[in-house]
Amino acid sequence: MSGVYGLWPLLPTGLVALVTAYFSTGVTWIAALGPFGWMATGIISFFIASATVALFARARLWLVDVRLRSKLSLDSSPFDPMARVYENKRLFLRDIAPSGRLVVSGKNFIGCEIIGPGDIAVILRSSEYKPFPKFAGNFFYNMNCIQIAEDSKPQNAISFVDCDFDGCHFYSLNMLFYHRMEGSGWNWITPATVVSEPDLPLLETKMTEVNGD
Repeated sequence: MSGVYGLWPLLPTGLVALVTAYFSTGVTWIAALGPFGWMATGIISFFIASATVALFARARLWLVDVRLRSKLSLDSSPFDPMARVYENKRLFLRDIAPSGRLVVSGKNFIGCEIIGPGDIAVILRSSEYKPFPKFAGNFFYNMNCIQIAEDSKPQNAISFVDCDFDGCHFYSLNMLFYHRMEGSGWNWITPATVVSEPDLPLLETKMTEVNGD
């Protein structure tokens, strides 16, 4: 099945080749060559169409790269560092967390652009009694997603505690997660962490402590 999906990009250029070959039968000098004439026309059309599609794809990637570089060369939008909600802001990590600050807490980012470079840890809560922050509808560009152990304490990453990210765009960042998430555009550079279940005696000990027996 994967082979069929791999041939999907060839469909548009293949159709162009077939249509060109069909109409070429009406050209006198091509028709005079018989099947060789329209087959050669179809093959030539296929390669020309493929080259055109490849050129447009490369141009699109170039435009994306230009836009990304342009964003990295700009400044943050004006914002109040004491505000709790940021909406539709372009925010560089260096401005959100100036040098020496390693924790950002209680912020709500809606439709913002969060731009690195830098390392950040997200979906963190300050207490086990608080709900996990919202992290949904986000997009990633030039990103690395890293899953870390639940008992680890990153020393150089900026931790966003009790911070919601809704519909935001992240650029040029290394993002640290305690829990693995799947979705489009997630560039995981670490393997999935397998958490082994504790032994039965350990479970019995915990239950004894909770029940007070």
